[in-house]
Amino acid sequence: MVSTILLVDDQPNNIKVLLSFLKKHNFKIRVADSGERALQMLERFQPSIILMDVMMPRLDGFETCRRIKHNKMLHEIPVIFMTALDNVEDKVAGFEAGGVDYITKPFHQAEVFARVKLHIDLREKNIALQKSEKQIRMIVENAPISIHELNLQGKIISMNTAGLKMIGASSEEQVLEMDYKTIIDETEKLRVNRIFDKAYEGSVCQFEFKAKGKNNPIFSARLVPIKDKQGKIERLLGISEDITEQKKAEEKVRQMAFVDALTQLPNRRLLEDRIKKIKAQSERTANHNALIYIDLDNFKPLNDTWGHKAGDLLLIEVAQRLTHSVRKMDTVSRLGGDEFVILLSILDKERQQAVTQVTQVSEKILAAVSEPYEINLDQDNGKVSQIRHICTASIGVAVFAGNEIAGPDEILKWADEAMYKAKNAGKNTIRFYEKI
Repeated sequence: MVSTILLVDDQPNNIKVLLSFLKKHNFKIRVADSGERALQMLERFQPSIILMDVMMPRLDGFETCRRIKHNKMLHEIPVIFMTALDNVEDKVAGFEAGGVDYITKPFHQAEVFARVKLHIDLREKNIALQKSEKQIRMIVENAPISIHELNLQGKIISMNTAGLKMIGASSEEQVLEMDYKTIIDETEKLRVNRIFDKAYEGSVCQFEFKAKGKNNPIFSARLVPIKDKQGKIERLLGISEDITEQKKAEEKVRQMAFVDALTQLPNRRLLEDRIKKIKAQSERTANHNALIYIDLDNFKPLNDTWGHKAGDLLLIEVAQRLTHSVRKMDTVSRLGGDEFVILLSILDKERQQAVTQVTQVSEKILAAVSEPYEINLDQDNGKVSQIRHICTASIGVAVFAGNEIAGPDEILKWADEAMYKAKNAGKNTIRFYEKI
């Protein structure tokens, strides 16, 4: 891109000298023979730089420069004064008028070229910098995440629109000098304070925290220390994002992976994980545990007569009865179909006493499951059918200590074998697994 120079001088000889060599350097030259003419020309175009003679009739270079600098459209154009005056007072007056440099007559071509090129380059870099800063400001302001700056006391010194929205503020003025940590839930403050301390020491910190407010939104945050030229931390750049919906989606996926969709009980995968944990705990404490395998009797006739919708309602009721029959610390799970498994943990260290404990629980379960079921089934015709159904359970029990089993598959197999013994014994009864 060719740079344009506006040459302002009322002396033809000066203009001739400057034109002769500036054109050799591929500058485009426009000439004004007075300050008034220069101002008129500047209404129609903007040069890259202005070379302005100081001593001109009517409107001298200083006044012309002042008028240029008062114009918002022109004030960033660099003005270099050309003068035979070489006293300090005149140079100061030129700088006060808005000039950026001086060229003293008689002209030295190399000096003129060097100064002109320097200030054109500086202006181009300044324009590029301003453009870049404007783009950055636009990106920051329109970013969908919170971007904010904090001083060394943790107070907000800037925050973009997304950040204001996240914390419920209507303007930046509303949050300036506010301690950022006031938005953090009280239960999280001790942990987050330690993270801030690490950031003030120079570490880039990535973390999540629960915020104050309705339903306690969850934020993902990053703190980046900003250092001065001496390497001293002067502030923190904070970036945060509301990940509440993401966390809900993750929990939903987790539920799908570990929870039975119909009954909302733990599924086989989660049960196996808990068996592994109980096994490890039992190896340390020597407590016994038990697995209760439950298979419903007389369930199939309900499905065959009334359909799967009725069967599902009964399974949901069974899940609730089983849950109410054991401790909160125990795990009630559904393997699928009409099969349920209960994991009882931390029973007595003496095996016989543990057997007594699990027998009491199993009998309680047997009684709970055997109570009649009253099912209200919505029919396709809009009517409601009231169904009374009797369903019992065949229960197999395997008592174990942590060092007695290899893992979940083995103990599930034991309990399953015991359950089939109960089935073969006439159903609605309890059988224990016994090693041969």
